[in-house]
Amino acid sequence: MSIWSKNNLAHRRTFLTLRILEQTKRQFENAAGQTSSQLKFWVPGDSADIRKEKARALASMMNNIFVDAFKTEFEQDFDKTKSVNALTNVLSVKDSTVQELADTADGCYQFLGEDA
Repeated sequence: MSIWSKNNLAHRRTFLTLRILEQTKRQFENAAGQTSSQLKFWVPGDSADIRKEKARALASMMNNIFVDAFKTEFEQDFDKTKSVNALTNVLSVKDSTVQELADTADGCYQFLGEDA
């Protein structure tokens, strides 16, 4: 896992996307360790199937912001389906962190301005 940093475009874009989607109210410096279960979409009483659907919906919205707003491209061997699935898998795990989500996004997307 990389070090949580504003200098990492994947970290900044993931955090900003979660703020845009009103999933977190934390400041960047305090967001890395926030878990999936602490994001707004997570409802403790939801079944695993409902939670997975909500995670997929959030992952899809994140993908749309990455691609349409931030003009992000997919990494080699990734496309929308693979990327959304990867983000969904992280979001579906209660103890996954925002940093893990951002690192997963970094593996799926080539963020504009990021070194190749």
